[in-house]
Amino acid sequence: MSDQPPVRDWSYPFETTDNGSPEDQATIYYRALAQASTGFFPVGSNGLWHGGIHFDSATGGALQQGNGVRCIADGEVVAYRIDSEYPAIEYENGPKNAEYSTGFVLVRHKLQLPAQNADNGAALSGDQPSGSSEQDTAAGKPNSTLVFYSLYMHLLNLAAYKYEEAMAPIAADSDTQSKEPPTFLTSYTVGQAARDQLNGRIGLNLRDESHQIKGLAISGAKLVLGPAKRDWPGYFPVLRINTGATEPAELSPAGLFAYKDELEGPNLDATADTIVNLDDPVPISAGELVGYPGSYQRYTDQQPAPLVHIEVFSTDDVPAFVKTSRERAPELNQRRTDSAQNTTRQSNASDKEKPSPWAWDGFSFVEESTSLDQQMARSLIANRGARPEEERDYNAVANTTDGSALFKKIREDIDLDNDGQLSKEEIKSALSNPATAKSLSHLIVKFESEWGGSMGKWDALDRYMTGLNETDWAKEKQRIQRLQWWDGVTELSAPNAWHFHPIGLIANFPKTCSCGQDITEADLDLILPDDVKANGLFYRAHDRSVRSYDKSRFLTQLNRFLRSYEINTCARKAHFLSQMIHECDELRTNEEYRNSDGSMPRGWSNYNGGANYHGRGLIQLTHRSNYASYGNAVGNPDIASQPDIVSHSILETTRSGCWYWRSGSGWGDINPKADSNDFFAITVAVNGGFRHVANRFIALNKLARIFQADNCQTNPGLNFSNYEIESSSLTNSNWYKSHRSIAERAQNSIDSAEYNTNDD
Repeated sequence: MSDQPPVRDWSYPFETTDNGSPEDQATIYYRALAQASTGFFPVGSNGLWHGGIHFDSATGGALQQGNGVRCIADGEVVAYRIDSEYPAIEYENGPKNAEYSTGFVLVRHKLQLPAQNADNGAALSGDQPSGSSEQDTAAGKPNSTLVFYSLYMHLLNLAAYKYEEAMAPIAADSDTQSKEPPTFLTSYTVGQAARDQLNGRIGLNLRDESHQIKGLAISGAKLVLGPAKRDWPGYFPVLRINTGATEPAELSPAGLFAYKDELEGPNLDATADTIVNLDDPVPISAGELVGYPGSYQRYTDQQPAPLVHIEVFSTDDVPAFVKTSRERAPELNQRRTDSAQNTTRQSNASDKEKPSPWAWDGFSFVEESTSLDQQMARSLIANRGARPEEERDYNAVANTTDGSALFKKIREDIDLDNDGQLSKEEIKSALSNPATAKSLSHLIVKFESEWGGSMGKWDALDRYMTGLNETDWAKEKQRIQRLQWWDGVTELSAPNAWHFHPIGLIANFPKTCSCGQDITEADLDLILPDDVKANGLFYRAHDRSVRSYDKSRFLTQLNRFLRSYEINTCARKAHFLSQMIHECDELRTNEEYRNSDGSMPRGWSNYNGGANYHGRGLIQLTHRSNYASYGNAVGNPDIASQPDIVSHSILETTRSGCWYWRSGSGWGDINPKADSNDFFAITVAVNGGFRHVANRFIALNKLARIFQADNCQTNPGLNFSNYEIESSSLTNSNWYKSHRSIAERAQNSIDSAEYNTNDD
């Protein structure tokens, strides 16, 4: 645990369907959560303590829940449970087959105060700058680190994942994809069958596309594999190494392949329906998939419906951590202001006046001492659910509960009719007000987790369950017991914990960059010209079947391949998209333009292989040799003889661009050039020269602002507004020596380029 990296990045669990700016994401969430059928924080619609929030069918209108649940912060998966099939209850008077998910994922996070002499950017996100010495770090100082957990409960069952389909080769004409399992579930282990050797180490050889050995995954390493290659039986691309080592140690999995038959595959059937504690926790990034909403049917529901419960808690001394954090907040806020003043992106006064996240502005603590049965008595009185003969007994208990720390605090914000009581209608109505919802989301409440502790607290509710017969309430308690998981997670202690509202916590740490985040429709709209917005993507493409292509479907494919090809940091995305935008004429086409009569221009005959091997795809793949290499790489050799496949399928349009970026350019993998912000080298690697270099530069500058890349936590300190060709790696090449005059003109072009810093 001490080696776990601190949180560098945060993410909301779902993308919004609203195209609002990132600043109003929390408001969108608060409004959506007010529509949920149940599961409010910190008190549910039944009037009982509730430590998390629910996302169900009613919240789905504002949130893209079908795309899966995303991890809220960088961390490590420490435990999970996945149902083979959903268990079900046969009620006597209720549903006869009320299925429900017990599946969960538990992620551990480490929140660490920035070092005393940390770089400016670190003061915003809570990360520790890379390269800091042990003396520079805040770790080890009292109350400078907080361990917290995020829980994702009621997730999709094993039967719903199509593993074989997900691992099969992708059809060239298919724009569909099955639900992808989260990578921590699908890693393959380098086990006893792998006996390759390199430099005295034993493991599995990793090969490049030409079948050459590039390194070794050492025994015990866990690999995440992509779809199979059609023309290379048994070999699968390595998307990621979850845990373990390689030889050489710095070996990157990008563009490498592993022989799957010598790996030990995930045997999820063997561990289904049990709590799995990971001896080697699996790193997971903010925004990475943790699963999909599962199925849940309550006693009063007519049928099962999708549901996920998200919860954040800590068993550490949270008040002490926040106290230390607040003491250092003025210093950290000054760093934040200085950073805002020094950045190339314009900052407004309100940005500079915002308090540091470390001030925990508006947050307060509540330790609640009432029991569930006392809370139930209060709820029955407030909602007029008690029978006349019960009211006398319940009133005294209800009054005591209403005066408790938690309910007193809630009443201050919510008691709309000033009757001193708190009804479920008042709770739901008040949560529709974003200001009230925000206030409640800043409560940090200590109470026993509903996922642990004695079942006696539920037995104490027996006398209040007059709406259920004895048999059905007994079955409901059986369900509650089956849902428990706390005692089965080895690293957790007693279930008394401090609970945070997940959205309140995420909103307190605003993103300073977009590393690891998918590109949204709102992002895309900021770079699309008006005619493309009006007529649709690729509306001028030669292939009529892709004209006016749906933005959402396009982004599904684009984000899918940006992730799998690891073009996922601020700098990489900004550089990739700035080149892409020019190469495909701002997404008007996915193919070079023909003559007005549809014929091919005479000059295209100069392409290797002839005119039919002209540019296609997001980065305009050209020449027969490149089409053949791409087809072989993705397991579809037909592309070499049928290059139209690339422009006919948006899947291939997007994937070909990402492949070229990593493997197709004669200048090698372009990601390292993006990491070092080498704009001139990237332009030559994509374009072969400096055609329209000023337009590419203007697009890059705008995209860098959209992605907040000047505050990037992965590659800090990059400047996207000033490039000197003498600082480019290009100057070491023979190409530069023979094209010096062209390079000088390129420098002059971007020096004189005009761009509007307020146009996004």
